[in-house]
Amino acid sequence: MAFDDLRRALSAAGVMPATARPPGSQGRTEEATTRPATLIEGEAVAGYPAGPPSPCPEPLAFLDGVQRHQVVAYVGTCPLVAATVAAGVRQRAGR
Repeated sequence: MAFDDLRRALSAAGVMPATARPPGSQGRTEEATTRPATLIEGEAVAGYPAGPPSPCPEPLAFLDGVQRHQVVAYVGTCPLVAATVAAGVRQRAGR
């Protein structure tokens, strides 16, 4: 169920739906600009050799996932938060 559908269902059940959008979804208040970065180490941007590649003797796994949460309603003054969480692990072998 999408968060908006959940809000509608909670509202129909008599719960006060949350209507405010979180600050991060309201967009920028200032014009986007490009500014130069300040180097904190060395005189110029440089690359450094990392050495030759070597295989990892044990299995290697990667965890990747997503999460999203949102206040969907209020029960009295208590926020009701809905969340979606998903994750997957991929194991690499023989590389």
